[in-house]
Amino acid sequence: SSIQFIYAGRDSGQFSHWIQQYGLEDCFVNRGFLTREETLNLQRRSHLQLLLTSATDQWTGVFTGKVFEYFESGNPVLVLIKGAKDLEFEQLMKSTGAGKVFYDPPEETGALSNFLIDLYRSWKDTGTLDWTVDRIFIEHNLSWNGQTRKILEGVNIL
Repeated sequence: SSIQFIYAGRDSGQFSHWIQQYGLEDCFVNRGFLTREETLNLQRRSHLQLLLTSATDQWTGVFTGKVFEYFESGNPVLVLIKGAKDLEFEQLMKSTGAGKVFYDPPEETGALSNFLIDLYRSWKDTGTLDWTVDRIFIEHNLSWNGQTRKILEGVNIL
């Protein structure tokens, strides 16, 4: 198969269940727990990162460290949010150009399928994805160095 779903982490049970539910066992690889360096290498070699999260009306805009790790890979991020609309996540993806947000339940029938098919066709035709992540924005505003610079600039104001 030209598509692989590669899972790395400790808690693969739910993901494995979904893979079986949709008959995708032939293209699923469970790498288990990896070191940080192995994880970052895997992310850099991947074409698309998948981030699963949830939101409620009272709880949105929760960005884990994984989000910023994915940004550093330079690859697009597919964010699947179960629950309420998360405007903060949508704004983060839009401002960085780092990916696209979809919801469960879906807001728009076929939107996720169309997104994945378009990326797949781009990859199949060119060997790359037709996607540009704004690495300058990410480095300047969201990286450890960018955040440290903002803090130090704030201290200098005082």
